[in-house]
This record gives sequence, C-alpha cells and structure tokens, in this order.
Amino acid sequence: MKSVFKVLILVLSAGALVYFFGQQNQDEFKETQVSSNQIEATAKKEQNLAKVKKSEVKVETHARQEPVITSANVNKDLRESTPRERKSLETFSSLISEFGKSRVQINDVITQMRQSGLEPIVSVNKNDATGDMHIIRSKNSLPGARYFHAQFFTDENGEKFAQHISFEYRPSKNAFQEAVNIAIKTFGLNSKPTYQKKGFASWETGDGYVVWVKEMGATDLKNDVFNAHSKNDIGTIRVAKELEIHGQDGHGDHEHIHQ
Repeated sequence: MKSVFKVLILVLSAGALVYFFGQQNQDEFKETQVSSNQIEATAKKEQNLAKVKKSEVKVETHARQEPVITSANVNKDLRESTPRERKSLETFSSLISEFGKSRVQINDVITQMRQSGLEPIVSVNKNDATGDMHIIRSKNSLPGARYFHAQFFTDENGEKFAQHISFEYRPSKNAFQEAVNIAIKTFGLNSKPTYQKKGFASWETGDGYVVWVKEMGATDLKNDVFNAHSKNDIGTIRVAKELEIHGQDGHGDHEHIHQ
C-alpha cells in the first residue's frame, strides 16, 4: 500500500512539474515593463529629434523589387506557431490598421486596446516646438504577441495623428511569412513590397505612411530603448506602421523609436 502511495505521489509531482514548466514556456514571450520616467525621457529625446509636422511628410519611391519575400533565418531552431498566436498577430495588426492614420482619437485607441484584452499605459509629453506627443503601450501581452507601442503627435490644429505604431510577434518557423501575409491582408497591401531584403519588407501605403515587417537579429534587439529582450528572442518579428518622413532614407529599416 505504501509503495502504491509513493508511486502516486511521484506521478502527481511529475505532472505538476510538467505543468509548471509548460506554463513558463508559454508565458516567456510577454511584456517586460519599463518605468514611466524612462518612457518620458525617451519620448522627449525622440520628439526633439523628429520634429514631425504633417507638412514634412513625403513618400519616397523605392525602386528595388524582388519576386519572393524571404526570411533571414536568424534563428533556425524554431517551433511552429500556434493558432492562438496567429490570432494575436491578427489582433495587433488590426489595431495598427485602425489607428495608424492622420486623424486619431486617443480615447478610441485606449478603448479598443481594452476590448482586445490589452491594458494600455498612457504617457503624455508636452513640447512647445513640436506639440504634444502621446505614447500608448500595452501593459500585458496576448499569446505570441507583445510590446504594442504607439506614438501620436498633435498638429497645429490640435488633431492627433499616428507617428509610429508597432508590436512584436514571437519567433517561430514561419513567423516572418505569417506576419507578411497578415500585413498584406490587413493593410490591403500589394503582394510585392515597395522595398525588401532578407528578413525585411516595407510598403508605401499612399497616405504618407509606410508599413514594414522585420525579422530581428541580435544587433536589432541589443539597444532597444523600450523593450527588454534575451538571446531567445532572436528571430522576433516586429510589425510597424509609421510616417514616411521627408529626408529619411527610403531603403532604411524605418525604426525611428528603436535606434
């Protein structure tokens, strides 16, 4: 009887360990928050550098075209994504599509984030030269997607407009192509990007914005101002929509907030 009891205890203990480590593995791709002071300090620096005004927006023409969008394969030892993660990819992409535009109501962004299961954190930086800038981030994550980050400027008429909105999608075997496919569908993009190279694709949207998808390597993640990363995050996909600024190198990777 004692031996049966011991076996039962061992089985239950093993089951608990499997559950615990399984949960850890599922939850490891989640938000790591920075302080509001860090956000505000970075916002001020970004605001002074950008000096964004609607009149400065100019869409560049990218000449380079390639027939196939390919992954950079920066992390080859990857698993398949799950249906829940692909659903999160759609949810985050839809948020960018809805609010990545020239006229935005901040309260609408906050409301929609909450309805999508995200808890928004809002920071406002006031600047007489460039106007107010709202930064809205997600405090929590969805399965396989995290770090929703949006920056909205205020123009001379008091209208809010998106300067940059992005999020991260968990590394998986086909994560880059999945993100590209959802971007094309959600944003109504041409199947051929305006510019591309391995692990990166961007599209001009025709309204002064650019959409891009990038597979992040170790160098990309190293000096991220807002988001914490580890070596396990190599291959993370960043999806973004942002203003195409006059004088910006059209063939760059468009990462204004993540330099």
